[in-house]
Amino acid sequence: MESMVMDDFRATAKLPVLEIFHRAFALPVTHFKMLLLYGMPAILCIVVAQFAIATLHELSSSSSLFIYIFIGLLILNLSIPLVVVSYHRIFLLDEEVASKARVFRWTMTEMRFVIWWVLIGIAAMVVTSPFMMLILPVMTGVWNPLSGNLYVLWLQTYLIYLPFIYLFVRCVLIFPAIAIDAEERGPVMAWRLSKGNGWRLVFLIALLPMLTDLLGIALLDYAGAVAEALQIVVWAVCGVIEVGLISLSYAWLRDNNSTAEDEVLHDIADSV
Repeated sequence: MESMVMDDFRATAKLPVLEIFHRAFALPVTHFKMLLLYGMPAILCIVVAQFAIATLHELSSSSSLFIYIFIGLLILNLSIPLVVVSYHRIFLLDEEVASKARVFRWTMTEMRFVIWWVLIGIAAMVVTSPFMMLILPVMTGVWNPLSGNLYVLWLQTYLIYLPFIYLFVRCVLIFPAIAIDAEERGPVMAWRLSKGNGWRLVFLIALLPMLTDLLGIALLDYAGAVAEALQIVVWAVCGVIEVGLISLSYAWLRDNNSTAEDEVLHDIADSV
């Protein structure tokens, strides 16, 4: 009986998609100063990378070139989890608490974030690979006459990776939980919280990357510094909003599910 009541409630506890979108788009303005400060690791890495790329062509040794590129990508990829963890903390914790963390740091929180990111990505890819291998020939046959169209390729890619995206998104709530050192921060918790809201989360979290990729295709015809700068700005702003969407979704599901579970259990106890 208790299980049936909880399942009925979860069926009605739907994420307020429009409200979360509205709040997430306001976050870059509301927390602009702190976001700029805690985004410095990634900003500095990007600036250094741009200067490095400009001078790499002067290197005559291909082995040296490979080493420089590898080190640069490693530093840049390590700076991104650091920034994302900080942004989750800014969005989910009080300003006083969030501001106590150092801007440049590497703790077990960041390490745990990276480890789970890799593990969830690998697990989702392993689970969905058989389906992707089956659907790829079908997609190729259907879209083959239009294979030269980049917009068709964009659509085909997202359709093929849809199962992977769904599984990954169902587990993505683990990351804000890790960032704030919540007591429950495992994949089981993320799967439980996202139950009944999987496709809403897919829409919330996958829409912006899809649109930014589409913008990137549209800007391919406009080569130059202005187009490149525009893409960087768009990706940066959308990245902040994306973290906000995940944070807000996690907070809403955590607060509403836990509160509602307590109420349901209390009603059951009273009826008994």
